[in-house]
Amino acid sequence: MKMKQAGLAVALLLSMMQSAEAAPIWCVGKFQKLYISESGELFVLPDWRQDWVQLCNMNADSKGITPTVCGTMFAAAKTAVSTKAVTTIAYWDRESPAPAACNVVPTYQNAPAPGYIMLHGD
Repeated sequence: MKMKQAGLAVALLLSMMQSAEAAPIWCVGKFQKLYISESGELFVLPDWRQDWVQLCNMNADSKGITPTVCGTMFAAAKTAVSTKAVTTIAYWDRESPAPAACNVVPTYQNAPAPGYIMLHGD
């Protein structure tokens, strides 16, 4: 009986660890700059990361984001930079686990695809 309880406790612990790993994160702050590479990759420099993060690709599907959606993300990012608006980027388990925290989101092309980008009002 004690072995069964121990096995259940281990299974519960493992399932809790997996749930925590897949938890979404929301990175809130301002985009300091943006650029688009010659191949169409859209990058932002968010103040919560202090390094360049790829959002998507304007020319081709990238990490599940179409060029049409990427164009919309570009418009939102451009507005955020020019107006110094606060933004939220959401990350969750799409192709790989969400980052553990905003300040460790992988940079450049290694960044996961955002689930969404939100512009905050005044």
